[in-house]
Parts: sequence; structure tokens; C-alpha cells
Amino acid sequence: GLTKRALGVYEKMCTVVPSEEKYAAYQLYITKTTQFIGVTAARPIYERAISALDDSSASKICCEYAKMEASLQEIDRARTAFTYGAQLADPRRNPEYWGEWHEFEVSHGNEETFREMLRVKRGVQAAFSTVNYNAAEMGATPKVDTPLTDEQAVAMLAAQEGVEVAENDSS
Repeated sequence: GLTKRALGVYEKMCTVVPSEEKYAAYQLYITKTTQFIGVTAARPIYERAISALDDSSASKICCEYAKMEASLQEIDRARTAFTYGAQLADPRRNPEYWGEWHEFEVSHGNEETFREMLRVKRGVQAAFSTVNYNAAEMGATPKVDTPLTDEQAVAMLAAQEGVEVAENDSS
């Protein structure tokens, strides 16, 4: 009874903490569940964490999930976790993820599964580069907003409206 209640508190914590603390909260919840109930009981928690976290944190959880499955000799489940997490991990920004998957395939895979990993990596890299290309195309360079002087504001409005502004001589 006490263990279930304690884990219920951890579960509740994962839903109420701010998003920047969710990754640490889920890690704690997974650790305690593994410690008190067992490794396989953490599976649904890993799955909830992956769906609740942002892409960067979710890819880390996918990697941890895959390692846990590999430790149980559940190679196909581990490969599935890596494949799912791959779509969240840009190969240029997250080489650690791809290094882990590479090591996994060298240790547990064969030529076919290794090629599949490389194919997925190329596809994900293309998807992320398309997203980056589109963002650049839309003018992703941030503009620095500087306040306009009154004269600049009037001149800009006049130009938009096609009106000529007469110079005021107040001297």
C-alpha cells in the first residue's frame, strides 16, 4: 500500500511540475518504480514520459528506454524505442543519440538493421534540414526592435499611406 501511494505521488509530481523540470521528475519516477516494483513496471512510465516531454528530453528518455530494454535482452523493443526517438533527434544537434544507437546496432544488430539505422538517420536529417530551410526562408533571423523617433514614425506612416509630409520649421 505504502509503495503504491509513494509512486502515485511521483506520478502526480510529473504532471504538475513546470515543463523545464519534467525530465528530472520522470527520471526520478522511473528510478523509484524500478527500485520498488521492478524494471518491467517502468515501461508504461517511459511511454508516458516520451509523450509528455519536449523533443530533446523525449529523445533522451527514448535512449534510456532502449538501454533498459537491451539490458533485458529485449532487442526488438530496444530497436523500436531507438527508431521512435530518432524522429525527435536531429543528427547534427544530437550526435550522442545517434552514437548510442550506432553502438547498439554494432553490439546487437546485423548488417540489415545497421543499414536500416543509417536509412532512418538520412531521412531524419533530411526532415530537419527541410524544416531549417523553411525557417530560414521565412526570415528566421530575429529583428531587433528599436524604438522609432517621432519623425521616423511619421515618415514611415506617410510612406505607407503615400502621403507627403511637409517639413515643420518651428524656429
